[in-house]
Amino acid sequence: MNRRLVVHLVIFTLLVGFTWRTWNQYEPPELSAEELQALEDNPEDDPWAGTEGPLSQSDETDQMVAVAIPFFASVAYGGFLTVAYLLPFLGERVSQGMIGSDVEPEEDLFVMAGRAAKEGDVLEAVASYRRAWLANPGDRRAVVEIAKLQRNELKSPAAAVETLREAYDSQTWEEDDAAFLLFRMAEIQEEDLEEPRAVQETLERVTSELEGTRHAANARHRLREMGTK
Repeated sequence: MNRRLVVHLVIFTLLVGFTWRTWNQYEPPELSAEELQALEDNPEDDPWAGTEGPLSQSDETDQMVAVAIPFFASVAYGGFLTVAYLLPFLGERVSQGMIGSDVEPEEDLFVMAGRAAKEGDVLEAVASYRRAWLANPGDRRAVVEIAKLQRNELKSPAAAVETLREAYDSQTWEEDDAAFLLFRMAEIQEEDLEEPRAVQETLERVTSELEGTRHAANARHRLREMGTK
């Protein structure tokens, strides 16, 4: 399994667990059988008599606020995982089920992907491009098209960055291909995600991993423009 996916799943599990734990912290205490019997015998001893119940209105408000933050964080993170991993995976499986087990030539996959994209079937297009990428991992075209669809059609620039990063880290690329993937990541991080720190880190990868090339020089120039070098 992809190590990045494992890390994402661990983080998502921790968020869900923290949300559940926070919710349970506000559960009212349970009475023992003896306390329940005593309450039936002496209802005037009801500890909640004359109150709003085991949880006051302020307690309920505190509970809602405390649970809402991790809950919505879990929902947002789950949405990211769905767009970045689950939907492409399901689309690929559906595509394989419809087309069969035979492996199509790479160019045929590009044709199928382009047709699906024009017809608005983005998940089918992503699945076909991903199969083309797996068939020829050294060809960046399929990766770039997947990221473009995620960014523009699925409206998930974070998933696009993750796709480009996964591809870049999966193997050793030719100089121009490596620079293209990194600079495209930096572009999305700057224009869509507005994450200057992430842009800086990506450009610094260019300067260190492509040292001595014109791409490294361009990255240093961009870092100086950002005021970081």
